[in-house]
Amino acid sequence: MRGENEAGRVVDVIVPVYGGMQQTRRCLISLRAALCRVAHEIVVIDDASPDEALIDWLAGEAGAGRITFLRNASNLGFAATVNRGMALHPERDVVLLNSDTEVANDWLDRLLACAGTERDIGTVTPFSNNATICSYPFEGWRGEVPGTLGLIELDALFARANAGESIELPTAVGFCMLIRRACLDAVGEFDAERFRRGYGEENDFCMRARALGWRHVLATDVFVYHKGGVSFGVKRQAAMAQAAITLAAAHPGYQQVVEDFIRRDPPAPLRARIDQARAALGGAEFAAVMAEQREARTLGRPVAPRPVVLHVLHDWGGGIERWVKDYAAADLACRNLVLHGVMTRNHTAVELVLGDPLSGEVLMRWPLATPIDGTAIDHPEYGGIVSQICAMFAVRALLVSSLIGHALELLRLERPVVLVTHDLYPFCPALFASFGQPCAKCDDSDLTRCFGGNPGNVFWHVADASRWHTFRAAFEALLAESKAHIVVPSASLRARYTALFPAFGRLPWTRIPHGLGATFCAGTAGKVVASAAAPGERLRVVVPGRLLPHKGLWLFQQVHEALRSFADVLLLGCGVFGAPFAGLSGVEVAPDYDIDELPTRIAAWRPDCALLLSVLPESFGYTLSEMRALGVPTVATRSGAYQERIVEGENGFLVDAEAGAVVAKLRALDQNRALLHNVAVTLRETPVRTAGAMVAEYSRLLPPWSENEVRTRAVSSLLDTLAQRGAMEREVEHLRGQVEAQAVKMLADIRRRAEDQRQLEWLVQSLAAQHAAILRSTSWRVSAPVRMLGRLRNRLRAALGDGVAGPVQANPCRVKHEQGRTGARSRFRFSPEEDAAAIVYPRSRAVARDWLHETIDKPDAALVIAGGGAAATVDTLRSFIRVANAVVHRSTRAVFVWCGAQDEALAPEDERVLRLLQEVRELILLQPELTAEVVAAADVLLLQAGATEGVDAAVPVLDLPVQLAHEAAAEDSALVAQLLQYCGVGPDAATPEA
Repeated sequence: MRGENEAGRVVDVIVPVYGGMQQTRRCLISLRAALCRVAHEIVVIDDASPDEALIDWLAGEAGAGRITFLRNASNLGFAATVNRGMALHPERDVVLLNSDTEVANDWLDRLLACAGTERDIGTVTPFSNNATICSYPFEGWRGEVPGTLGLIELDALFARANAGESIELPTAVGFCMLIRRACLDAVGEFDAERFRRGYGEENDFCMRARALGWRHVLATDVFVYHKGGVSFGVKRQAAMAQAAITLAAAHPGYQQVVEDFIRRDPPAPLRARIDQARAALGGAEFAAVMAEQREARTLGRPVAPRPVVLHVLHDWGGGIERWVKDYAAADLACRNLVLHGVMTRNHTAVELVLGDPLSGEVLMRWPLATPIDGTAIDHPEYGGIVSQICAMFAVRALLVSSLIGHALELLRLERPVVLVTHDLYPFCPALFASFGQPCAKCDDSDLTRCFGGNPGNVFWHVADASRWHTFRAAFEALLAESKAHIVVPSASLRARYTALFPAFGRLPWTRIPHGLGATFCAGTAGKVVASAAAPGERLRVVVPGRLLPHKGLWLFQQVHEALRSFADVLLLGCGVFGAPFAGLSGVEVAPDYDIDELPTRIAAWRPDCALLLSVLPESFGYTLSEMRALGVPTVATRSGAYQERIVEGENGFLVDAEAGAVVAKLRALDQNRALLHNVAVTLRETPVRTAGAMVAEYSRLLPPWSENEVRTRAVSSLLDTLAQRGAMEREVEHLRGQVEAQAVKMLADIRRRAEDQRQLEWLVQSLAAQHAAILRSTSWRVSAPVRMLGRLRNRLRAALGDGVAGPVQANPCRVKHEQGRTGARSRFRFSPEEDAAAIVYPRSRAVARDWLHETIDKPDAALVIAGGGAAATVDTLRSFIRVANAVVHRSTRAVFVWCGAQDEALAPEDERVLRLLQEVRELILLQPELTAEVVAAADVLLLQAGATEGVDAAVPVLDLPVQLAHEAAAEDSALVAQLLQYCGVGPDAATPEA
């Protein structure tokens, strides 16, 4: 007996055997290894097998108490043998399992859960590699376990991707067939007279059950391996043929029912979901899926046709990308594609890419002759490409998650368009309508200030206030003309958008909250956490997600000391922002985690509550959904969707975004743990909203699918072909990269060897000359050899070295120093005779600027303020950080680049600011020395007093005060003001002279 059944019931797993020693052993071993909670008894029945070794082994298993072993005195046939097993315990449900199968994980739990979903379900069959109408990857597949994952991992993937889903079947398939006892009692046993040989008896049983109102279902979240035909050997085909004749006579409509099922192919979307999940793993597994689909088409079993939904988004990743992937994985009815632009440092889109959101494969590319900056108002080239995509792939509808890198031509298409709002773009160039604090309005003057000094404005380099005002007007006019439907994840986001942009409120809209992906939801099963703290122990608080400034970095900085007096804190997924808190007592820092790992990480730490400290109104709050799914009570700031989604004391807690209020709330919960317990109980009883439920609501907004089926099958075939081509192109690119890397390595080795040869030739010539001189000299015959040996030693060391080639500089120009005063324009010039590329000013500086902006990935419009140098110390770096922090909070244009010592320890506060500036890429630690290339490329040099570095282009060189922070306020203020003038901020705006 294995497992524990909460209902006290036991299931009999009946395994008839006749032959196949190896397969039977593997079957029973897999049964023992499976991790099932359902109590079950393994009943093995020998139908007078001639295999004595098999019988001896089974007897040993029975003697060890691992199986119940029954033996027929004579060969009764499969049906009669099964009847004997089903009669053994008349009160139990049974599973008939062929001896040439293998099971994995909690297979039986899932089969029984499926059977229990409806009272009229009589039988349940899982997916298998060899199970006729229940086969995966397609009916007629003759291979082993598909792909490269193996049975255990593939079955686990089925459990995650198709969790809890089932499809009605015309008949069960007997290789693995759960029969509920109520159905068995009503229908009666198998017909052993007409189906003695072992084929057709389950189909006859199922047809009799159908006549009595019982249904048969496919548990799409279970996969069982089936070898097939082991027990009957070469007699298999004859037995099947005879069974078909007998079935047709007993049930004249049977064949028609099965053929109709095969024609409709209801399991196709569920198989497709598994294909998608496997393909998303990439590599060999993706290639295996593509090969299986090619074989299916070759055999005349094409992948089921589905209409196409086109997602429009940017290529920045983040929450929008996650939402699209979750949507695509949950959408069984449609094939989802993504269209995004490819961004460079100077343009938002220089190329359009059509891809598969799950596999990541690129299907098609379109380089743009005219790049897109932000969102284009009119872009005929873009409009033509999108129209071509819609026509080529019979696009049913467009779901627009972001217009970044696209054009307003989308709103002019004759296709249904749904605008999915994740933020406040395209109205707001700062995405979240924040400039120091949430914006209540945005008129022309606000917009002008935003483009001049809002660090959150991500389009400052491609637009200005005037252009954005024009863009808003065009967007408003097109919205009024279009039939676009607006979807918001929360009512609070719509209210905020409408307050800023009234035209938004005049459009039809629907609130559809986001759902969690199937993979994450599967990971939450059984992992709803309970607090690890006993009464009187310290509160355990998890702060999940990136601890960005707008997610509460500064607020946590204010509360952590008081919080640590009574609580332990886990900063989970905080990124580099958690570095300043590492090592503090009561704080554990985990910078990163994979989303699929979150349930395990939370279950291991067992928090009492979660803390979300966002200081900007949230549009929805994925992290809140995740904590709820895991049963963790959440304390969140009273803003945006948090205030909308949380009912105080019922499913969470709200608090003002103020340090004292946060500490007081957590202290109160610490002193009254019953409040947390009550919320935790509520969360455990609350169903998790899935991406599948979300997709179902979106589907109701889309038009009915009316495309011609033949055409849609052709589209599916085309998409499969494009995906295969993309995979091959990626493999070719990988191989090309390997060859190029090897070529570079070989070339460097050749150059090193050539240099070694030149050094050795020079050394030989030098030694020969010295040898001749020694032979001619009489006065040096005593002392010269000693000196010569010393020189020989030094030259040999220099020539041979350690065999490592020196670094190759992007611009090998040298700088010739002239006298100059720091703060003035120190004049330096490149030396053409030392410039290996023979590039002289002004082209040299243009090349250097392009190299630096490419290296730091900043637009050409960015103003680079460089510092460092050989004389720089940790105090210099500290001052540089302080000034940078003051400037970047008022300028969108400035970027600070440090080229100096980086390995000395900074004070914790300086380290915290540095990490923050690095994360948002406003201060970049480039290299340990200030080279000619950086000097030539910079717009301003910020150097310690006494340093003189510059170029012929008259780069401004400013004094950097190297003092303690509390002593430097006046000097810093003047310097910051001057730098802001260079950045074009303020009434006295100035630009560095060339």
